[in-house]
This record gives sequence, C-alpha cells and structure tokens, in this order.
Amino acid sequence: MGRNFVFRVCSLVRRGRTVSSSSVLGYSPPPLVSCRSASFSSASPSRSSVHFNIPKPSIFHYSNFHPFSSAASDSPSNIVLIKTEEELNDAYNKVEADSLPAIFYFTAAWCGPCKMIAPIIKKWSEEFPHVTTFKIDIDEAGLQGVLGKLGITVVPTLHFFHNGKKESEVVGADIGSLNTTAERLFK
Repeated sequence: MGRNFVFRVCSLVRRGRTVSSSSVLGYSPPPLVSCRSASFSSASPSRSSVHFNIPKPSIFHYSNFHPFSSAASDSPSNIVLIKTEEELNDAYNKVEADSLPAIFYFTAAWCGPCKMIAPIIKKWSEEFPHVTTFKIDIDEAGLQGVLGKLGITVVPTLHFFHNGKKESEVVGADIGSLNTTAERLFK
C-alpha cells in the first residue's frame, strides 16, 4: 500500500483535486508534504522507502518567534533574561538601591497575549534605552517560589519602576494602557 498510496495522493494533488480521507482509502497524509519532489528508493527488494522534501515553515509563523531569545544577536542589550530566583532578587535589589527605571515583564512561552505584546517590549527597548527590561519566564523551574510572593498569577504582568520604586502594574495585554504607562514614566 505504501508506494501505491503515495502515487495516488501525489496524482490527486498534481491534478488539483482535493485530497480527502475517502479519496485515499480512508487515510489522511501528514500536512506539508510536497508530492512534486517525492522520490523513491529501494533498499531491498521487499522494502522501499519514500523521501519527501518538507517545506520549511514561514519565518513569520508564531511558533518560530522567540522574543528576546538569549541566542539572538539582534536582541537589545537593555533586555535581560531572568532564569533564577537569585537573579530576580538581585535585579529588584539593584533597581531599588540605585533608583533605576525598569520594567519587570512576567511572561510564558505558551502565552498568546505575551507574544502579541513582544514587539511592543522590543520597541520600548529602542525608544527608552535608559530603561532595563527584565524578562521573566514564569515556567522556569527556579522561579516558582518567588512568583507566589510577588502575586504573579496572570501573564503577561508588567511591573513598572521609576526612580527605584514600583509606580505601576499592568496585568494583561492592554496595549493602550501599556503604552500610556511607559510613556508617562519613561519619556
């Protein structure tokens, strides 16, 4: 069934027909398979293998978007990734002791609204270079204890510090409120 199945599916796709489960013997092929470049090789008389060229996903697909990844070379220097409770405590202490402007951005990789505001956070890093943004992924193993103490129950949550003091907190992805708060405190 393997080789004939692939020929049948590729034939239907080339003819521009819709491939449905009924048209391929009750089986749906995996998505993103390119039939134009399918090739067949026979390793032994009884066994054949099929090789497909799987197209690369779009670079703009949300699953490929990793805002502020430490591996990214274009990541702004005023965005700092926090991975442990010790790093978070040190950051809070430094901001308070030195009366610094800062944003503590609590996020998660799975959070849709966090992905939505990520470009805004990056824009702020360019617009307000004197403000350090501390990005905290709530799913990091070393942070679970401190999140409860800080009352972080929803992501995104942003704590805005001005002159070393917490001036504002925005919970959720209210873009208007986020921009208003950042401009009021940091311009």
